[in-house]
Amino acid sequence: SDIDAGKPHPFVYVNALVHGAGVDSVDLDLAVAIDDSAAGVCAARLAGVWTIGVASGNIDALDAGIFCDARIDDLAQVPFTVGQLIDL
Repeated sequence: SDIDAGKPHPFVYVNALVHGAGVDSVDLDLAVAIDDSAAGVCAARLAGVWTIGVASGNIDALDAGIFCDARIDDLAQVPFTVGQLIDL
């Protein structure tokens, strides 16, 4: 694997966005992460990514909601699809 550190280290999101999606590192705050784990929302926040926490994971149990810019109950509440984002 080319990932040296796992969540909650921000490298996971930074690497995926910069090397995988070609996002400029100064534009990470324009990205959106949707994650249902406490470690995931923490990693996204540390990476500077706008973060949506999905309550169906362990976010509430571990009081990780403080790392979320927004929270939803499940993925059905996401108001867009990846295809819609690509079309923007």
